[in-house]
Amino acid sequence: MQKVGTKYGLICGLVYIIFGMGSILAGAEAQQSPLIGTGIGLGLLISTFFVIFYGIKEFRDNVNGGKLTVGEGVKLGALIALIGSLLAAVFTLLYHYVIDPGYMDRMMDTMRESFEENGMSDEQIDQAMKWSNMFRSPILGAGFTIVWYCLWGLVKGLISGAILKREPAPTV
Repeated sequence: MQKVGTKYGLICGLVYIIFGMGSILAGAEAQQSPLIGTGIGLGLLISTFFVIFYGIKEFRDNVNGGKLTVGEGVKLGALIALIGSLLAAVFTLLYHYVIDPGYMDRMMDTMRESFEENGMSDEQIDQAMKWSNMFRSPILGAGFTIVWYCLWGLVKGLISGAILKREPAPTV
């Protein structure tokens, strides 16, 4: 299980990084356009679902003798998501601290401009920015990334495990 989990976890991590870069390249447009942000989010959700699904399928067909319980699917889905999320978290930290240290400042400026364009009062903007600043830390963001992607990995593993389940034939 670990070999398949590692292989597909690395693939999943690459998918997270590719979509993360797409989101970064879309920049302010993704922040301001629900269509772009939703498209990136759905693309990520669907892509990672299929990575986890095929990882579980490979485990069932090539490693586990054609058998799979839902529990094995959940475990493998969580393992794939954990490895992928660790890669995504490392990428997040590298991006924010090494590649583009000013990224968060620009995003906060864009967020403030968006609030102003939407007619929020100065008090509302200050409150929203206060909350946003609390979650601005790349380390905190990396932690949330790991937890969030692992929770989704459990769900995707559960769904995939239920679809791919093949119980061993009962012995008499």
